[in-house]
Amino acid sequence: MSAVIVLAPVVVAAWPVMVSAVMAAAAAAGFKRVKEEPKKKVRKNVVELAMENAEVVAESMSPDERIVVEREGVRVVFSRDARGRFRTCVEGDLAKDRLREIGEDLSGAVIQQYVYRRLSQELGRNGFTTLAEEKAPDGAIRLRVRRVQE
Repeated sequence: MSAVIVLAPVVVAAWPVMVSAVMAAAAAAGFKRVKEEPKKKVRKNVVELAMENAEVVAESMSPDERIVVEREGVRVVFSRDARGRFRTCVEGDLAKDRLREIGEDLSGAVIQQYVYRRLSQELGRNGFTTLAEEKAPDGAIRLRVRRVQE
């Protein structure tokens, strides 16, 4: 038997899920959360990314909410822009191509973690139990679930 699940996230109380998704993805990549500091006049390379298929993540953030993580002098800021899109800003002393790669990898992991956590919550609320969870070498997560009949 197969099933197709369409995710239609509910925004209510989604900010904690977003924070935990960012922190899980960032920690797995070796980043740590930092408090934002005032912009210094030091010139660093900056890359702005707008990720496709990130609407579900953007819906969970208000425009004034930002999450900042840092690793080895590379700072990544996750935010929602004025148009409501999920944005990733990567800055550091590395080449722009390398910063773009770091930002895309981390953003992809954040989106995956966010969807995974929301899906797990919704499945639990609808009476499903997770039987098995596999993480493939390509990073894909496969869940086997069963609905408990009462």
